[in-house]
Amino acid sequence: MTEQNQSAKAYARALFQNGLALQTIGANPAEPSLISLGEELALIRALILNSLKLKALLTNPTFLDEKKLALLLNFFPKMSKIMYSFLRVLSERSQLKSISQICEEYHKILSKFNAITTVTLILASPLEEALGLPLLTALKKLTTSKEVILKPIFSPKLLGGLILEYNSKAIDASIANEIYKFI
Repeated sequence: MTEQNQSAKAYARALFQNGLALQTIGANPAEPSLISLGEELALIRALILNSLKLKALLTNPTFLDEKKLALLLNFFPKMSKIMYSFLRVLSERSQLKSISQICEEYHKILSKFNAITTVTLILASPLEEALGLPLLTALKKLTTSKEVILKPIFSPKLLGGLILEYNSKAIDASIANEIYKFI
């Protein structure tokens, strides 16, 4: 694991723990929930990923970190106090360029905390609506999660059947896989 990944994990944990502490003590009802914090972080990440100029600016070492922070704050003038403080810390430590990785790590922590599993479902054709609820029920049992986020992907290469991917596991029940077994 790279030093940058470890750093992103540490910042994500710190944000999560601070959000949890505020939620636990009920310090201020105006403070966002853990999910709202994740949404704020995801919005900032989306802006950075969708703006090549902003992304280049945040990674430019010749541009002052205070200016980078001021620019982000102009885009999000009504962010929560905890997110404002978090971005300020990232700025002071020249880590604003790591927001994308921090966001990914934060959502992993949040999903684990809420017992949510993201399942990628690769299909050869669109899923029939009538199969949605039984499939989600089965996936909750399979993954032992309270909630399942389903990400469907269509791949005609499968010919039929499906592939499930979750928690670094894959279940391949596709026709293409069966054919490859006999080749």
